[in-house]
Amino acid sequence: RVHGEHYSSFFQMESRALCFVALLAVLCASPSSGSLVVSAMTWGFSGGGVAKAYSSMTSGLSALNGTVLGVMVVESSGIPSVSWGSGPDMFGNVTLDAMVMDATTHDVGAVGALKGFRSPVSVALAVMQQTQHTILVGDDAKVFALAAGFEELGTNSPTSASQWEGWVASLQPNYFNNQTMAWNYMALAGFNVSDGGVPPESLDRGHDTVGAVSLDENGQLACAVSTTGMMWKIAGRVGDGAIVGAGCYCEAEVGCAAATGNGDTSMRWLPSFAAVMFMGQGYSPTAACQMALMPIFNHFGPSMDDSLVCLNAVGELGGATTRQDQSFQVMYQNSTAGVQSFNPAPLQ
Repeated sequence: RVHGEHYSSFFQMESRALCFVALLAVLCASPSSGSLVVSAMTWGFSGGGVAKAYSSMTSGLSALNGTVLGVMVVESSGIPSVSWGSGPDMFGNVTLDAMVMDATTHDVGAVGALKGFRSPVSVALAVMQQTQHTILVGDDAKVFALAAGFEELGTNSPTSASQWEGWVASLQPNYFNNQTMAWNYMALAGFNVSDGGVPPESLDRGHDTVGAVSLDENGQLACAVSTTGMMWKIAGRVGDGAIVGAGCYCEAEVGCAAATGNGDTSMRWLPSFAAVMFMGQGYSPTAACQMALMPIFNHFGPSMDDSLVCLNAVGELGGATTRQDQSFQVMYQNSTAGVQSFNPAPLQ
């Protein structure tokens, strides 16, 4: 079992009036029965990706390959927090993080702070399949991507340039604790900046990662994550989308989980890993998600933005969130409803 005071608060759930999320899956088939396919992703914008992952798996592709194809759809959809061309860092560059994990082999591939390549999840899959490493980052990951045959099409755009030009006059918001250091940082990097700007009200720190979990007809599980990370992040920052156990995690015959929200928080608590461990102890996906997020909720309260989606090896789906308005997308076999939405209840 997972021990520690961080998780003990779950066992006072009734006294805390913690809301449970209803399980969506209604199928009880064994994962080896060949009758069950489930695809789910975080955020309401992921419906096209869910449909692609599901159709790929029902056409015979593995959970791993179906998940990657589904995430690629979201990457190309123009969503600012996932797709190339929006959400620059402090230097004006759009950099991307992604990872994939195969529950059967326990293989992982990931990239962090990747520039120039528009489908980071595809490059992450190449890291998994063509190397013995787990994660490649920065400019050196770019060299690998070129060697693996990917075309460098660029990740900046007129949109990201306009976003950066509107931000650089004030450098607000940013992720430095000391604002004098923020100005010194930009000056040392060669940017001509002068203190005293007024923060534009329209700027925000969007970081809506797409996380995907899948179960194929052979009972194989896989998960994947892709994101631009936090807008205005300090250059070189790598988020939870490239970190095993933070962005996502899976175990064969147990389940998989994927996170979205504040990546720096997820890297410190590893909620995806914790959720899968709880499912391995027999907890439902919803209960596992809630237990995994409770330490974050207890530490920060409802101000922190974090959510989890979990899928177990028999196709039961669940979720948990600290938000008031989280939406996930799911498609499962034997349902005639197509892609469906479900909204996990916020922790209390």
